[in-house]
Amino acid sequence: MFICAPPSTLSSLGGTVTLLDRNIEQAFMRSLLLFLLLTAGPAFAQFGFPTQLPKQTTEADIRNRVAQYCRLDYTGGRLSDADFEKMKSVVNWPKNPEYPLIDVVARYDVGSSPSYVHGNKWSIHVTYHLLGRFNLGQGYSTDGAGSEKEADITVQDVNGELKVVDVDPNYPRPSRAAMLKWLQEKEAAATDSATKVIYEQAVKDLSAQSGSPFAK
Repeated sequence: MFICAPPSTLSSLGGTVTLLDRNIEQAFMRSLLLFLLLTAGPAFAQFGFPTQLPKQTTEADIRNRVAQYCRLDYTGGRLSDADFEKMKSVVNWPKNPEYPLIDVVARYDVGSSPSYVHGNKWSIHVTYHLLGRFNLGQGYSTDGAGSEKEADITVQDVNGELKVVDVDPNYPRPSRAAMLKWLQEKEAAATDSATKVIYEQAVKDLSAQSGSPFAK
């Protein structure tokens, strides 16, 4: 005997099958998405792709990072490789960049308005009030003492964290106290008389200057 199901029953069965297919498809897509999320992180890290989503960067964030760099530099963070270890948290440099001279400064002023460069980079002007300049191999000079020198410091969002990536011009700008300490250490370590005289004279000249942050 042949039994024919009513059209309404067939329609109901068809709807059930279609709904089951959709549930299976949705479950498969969820599993696939979860798999991709779990495997993408290590792959991005291995090949150098960002592993964090960019966050909104504010002017205050930029100024704070630049101010941190300037403060560490002012206390002598750029004068030696050992001191540079303190700066690695704020810069994106694997080692301390080489420099031909050192600007000794009385104080510095971080600009209030960062400039957008491109991508995720911003630059800010910093004004340094000069005490003197030590040229490596030549010695210390007070020419330009009391003048103002400008530097552009560029920061970049690196995996969700602001880092200093460039300083133009890129050389140290320590305080009088930090520079005197460095000069005295260099003088004590010097093995030839000519080099020792350079550091000794620099210590005398810089010691005779005022290092007040209000010096003009």
